[in-house]
Amino acid sequence: MLDQIGQHNNNDAYSAAFVEHYGARETMKIAQNGKDVSDSKYKLAANLIARALTTWNKEKSQEISNSLVDYVKSGDRDGNGPELTFSYVLEAADVPYGKDFLVSLANGVESLAHVQMPGPGGTSVGGHVIPEGGQSGGGRLFLLNSVLTAMRSRPEAALEYAVPDPNIDPQEAYKKINDKMKLGDLGSNQEIFKKWNDNWASIMAGNADKFGYEKVDEKHPASDDAKRSALLAAAGIDWFGATNDRFISPETRSNLASVLKCYAWSVDEAASSGDKDGDVPSPASPIDTDPSDEGADKASIGLTYQPQFHADNLAKVLGAISRDQDNFSSVTESVGELNANRMAYATAQAAKGDSGALQSAMNSSSAARGFLIGAGHAENEKDAANKDARNQAVIDTVMGLTSFIPGLPETASFFENSAYSYAQNRGSAGIKDALQNNFTGNLNAAVAANSKYKAEEGGRIQIDLLCSLASGGALSKSQIEMLKKRVPNYFEGKQLTNDDIDRLSDAISNPNGVLTTEQQTSLNLAQGAYQQGYNITHKKK
Repeated sequence: MLDQIGQHNNNDAYSAAFVEHYGARETMKIAQNGKDVSDSKYKLAANLIARALTTWNKEKSQEISNSLVDYVKSGDRDGNGPELTFSYVLEAADVPYGKDFLVSLANGVESLAHVQMPGPGGTSVGGHVIPEGGQSGGGRLFLLNSVLTAMRSRPEAALEYAVPDPNIDPQEAYKKINDKMKLGDLGSNQEIFKKWNDNWASIMAGNADKFGYEKVDEKHPASDDAKRSALLAAAGIDWFGATNDRFISPETRSNLASVLKCYAWSVDEAASSGDKDGDVPSPASPIDTDPSDEGADKASIGLTYQPQFHADNLAKVLGAISRDQDNFSSVTESVGELNANRMAYATAQAAKGDSGALQSAMNSSSAARGFLIGAGHAENEKDAANKDARNQAVIDTVMGLTSFIPGLPETASFFENSAYSYAQNRGSAGIKDALQNNFTGNLNAAVAANSKYKAEEGGRIQIDLLCSLASGGALSKSQIEMLKKRVPNYFEGKQLTNDDIDRLSDAISNPNGVLTTEQQTSLNLAQGAYQQGYNITHKKK
């Protein structure tokens, strides 16, 4: 029979007929004598059930899941027993299980009051580690972990499991998700709990990628799944950040970076939530239903639901992510793209005589940079080895990926044509070119080589913003002429020197016609916003 099943293992109709004839429970028992997780019998049984589910409706899928939960409850001790057989089969399928089946299965397993696992706690059974003290709660966690592993290929199933009703109060939904995540002890170093963390992070990333990037307008309102995804991200980031991040694996860090890359608006929002000492309140709601504030924030128009993170918990997650250059850069770049749209719009409007959006754009950009740099610095200070060099690398990474000098005509037209919409142009070749042009590269290289300003982030922020104002048209012709006299190399496209950086800084502290008193004050306020963002993630001792 096993040979025959193997010959038809890719046939949905055959699989449905087989499971219909023998039942899901007996189908799963094909694998009950498997030697370990690599035994081919697990894959045969898994593919039969998974492929059969593709042909059945919601009611039939729930019927199948109920029969498998009953199998676990049966106490049938043949072979490896129902618990290990259930677990191995769920994780072995080559094709995703159906959403309705997985949701029903997760709810059924979670409802189990007692799961008798073979072997003493902490022992390895067939390649799986049974949790310590886990004959009841730990056994249930063991089985739920396998359901979550299966959900990684169908992440939207986890959304419905975690938030069955997207219309309930967001705070209530947040608590329900958090309660489910707390079934696993994030602070434990056991393999079973590491796997639990990896599964949730993967599911969060999968849903963010699928629903967090949706674009909304009057004809295309935000979806329920986008709302669920934002709620899952809010609860998940807070949960991961509320513990010792040393137990967060490299895989989990990578997935959490994907979540934050998608929800860069939320990172930016958290960066502006603190006071001068870095103290932050809890968000009023775990999600924001109107990120653009009724269109007031031009760059955020078109974004779907966004999570609202507790800034302190987000800071810890960012610190963990900062251990990996590529992951940290991906989050930083996405935040930089959001604020580039804001600065492009603000300077374009200022060039027309309306400076109303300028202060907000400068403050947002500055606070976000401080928040990101502070997170990296706080993480580096856990280990004194090469701390100064690693701190400088964080500054250079953040400034290099978030500096925006909107001087090129093609850059201005790119942002204008995309309506300064981050939802529309994020991740595009055009915005990457805008953030990585020769003007920006020249400035960053010169500042990084300047012994005074390379690590003096507040002053570095002001120099960067002055250049944004000058190149973006926010300064008058007479102001530009005064700045040209002081820093001709910048306007002639020549390599900037240490002296040029000093002169740019001097133009801020001693404007003499380069800046109005109001503009000088604006740059000082932006520097203050940087420090407040930094103080959130790098708390004063």
